[in-house]
Amino acid sequence: MVDRLITSLRALAACDRSQEQSRCAEVALDFSDALLLVSDCPQVELTPAQRGALQDLDDHLQRMTGDGNAGVQHGDGRPPDMSWTTVRSLAAEALRILGHPTRIESFTHSHHSDAL
Repeated sequence: MVDRLITSLRALAACDRSQEQSRCAEVALDFSDALLLVSDCPQVELTPAQRGALQDLDDHLQRMTGDGNAGVQHGDGRPPDMSWTTVRSLAAEALRILGHPTRIESFTHSHHSDAL
């Protein structure tokens, strides 16, 4: 469960405009799902700083994809660089606060188990 969260954070930290937009959106959904599972699991104890870093990233992703934010994406379906720059920065910060190296892997090569 935590591994899935870390994998999705690393993928988000690597996502940018050069990546296929649908894959970036898929990774964002993976992160959201993993965050929900971790947040609801009483065995996983996060510090307030860790929860805050994860929530900041989740909030930013929600603003990027929210219905009231129609101007966030370009005509080709890709969000502006600034939004993904922030995503990468927030993901790297969350990894740092969680105590995981900010080693960025290409999410097209990341492996994570579907089983939690």
